[in-house]
Amino acid sequence: MIGAALLVSGTILFIVGLNLGGGQFPWGDAHALGPLVSGLITLLAFGVYETWGTKVGILHHDLFKGVTRRQRASFPIFCILFFCEGAIFFATAVWYPVM
Repeated sequence: MIGAALLVSGTILFIVGLNLGGGQFPWGDAHALGPLVSGLITLLAFGVYETWGTKVGILHHDLFKGVTRRQRASFPIFCILFFCEGAIFFATAVWYPVM
């Protein structure tokens, strides 16, 4: 519950800072830097909490433990595959209605 709250709030603050910077406000303005920096700090707190604050969290610790090199390499491979799946879904959702 704590990890999910940190992840959601950090992501929202970071995205709000990215949206405000360079558009409504200059990048050096406090209105853009405030959410951006606090979002990064919250995401850093999420990483610290998931690593040392809980035994079972959003990112299960057994994903990063491996006896052999092949077992340690499986998690990044799955992340790359999930990224490809999301890119294909996004392309289909955006471009299929246009055709």
